[in-house]
Amino acid sequence: MEFSSGWSKVNRRVFKVDQLTVDTFALVNCDTGNGALFPAGSGVGSVKKITGWTQIPKVMNPSMSGGEPKNVTYEFIEDENEYTIFNGWSAMTYSLEIDDDTTTAGYAALVAQSEVQTDTVLRILKKGGVNPTYIPCTVAINTVPVQQEGQIDRLRVQFSGRARPTRYTGAL
Repeated sequence: MEFSSGWSKVNRRVFKVDQLTVDTFALVNCDTGNGALFPAGSGVGSVKKITGWTQIPKVMNPSMSGGEPKNVTYEFIEDENEYTIFNGWSAMTYSLEIDDDTTTAGYAALVAQSEVQTDTVLRILKKGGVNPTYIPCTVAINTVPVQQEGQIDRLRVQFSGRARPTRYTGAL
């Protein structure tokens, strides 16, 4: 589920759900018990069920940039020392290249998402379909192939993070 909430720490993130009753569910690995971070009544929002995934085949050269902790450095006029406090996370970008095969469903999905620039979710799996990472993002694909002697033609794809990723351990 993609979760939209007044609680900024979980807003726009993706979580697995456990169905508790017909009308209620719990977000897996989402602890909202800290009342200072998750004040009662302010987390009202909505959920959107993710109904399916499109595999992006023939992925090469994945890389990530950003996502690091950010700090603010400050100093008081009367103090000779600087101080640093944590101030969230830097914007994250996940990039990869794919084989220049325009006949795949993955290529079509990437082009469609790139055209409309709507929010989507990237699911990254390790070999064997385990340990998924979910990144809420937008997609941009460059449909002009990168050509290099001795290499296959490939296309560059960028996923711009819209919220913190969510990771789970084990099989899907």
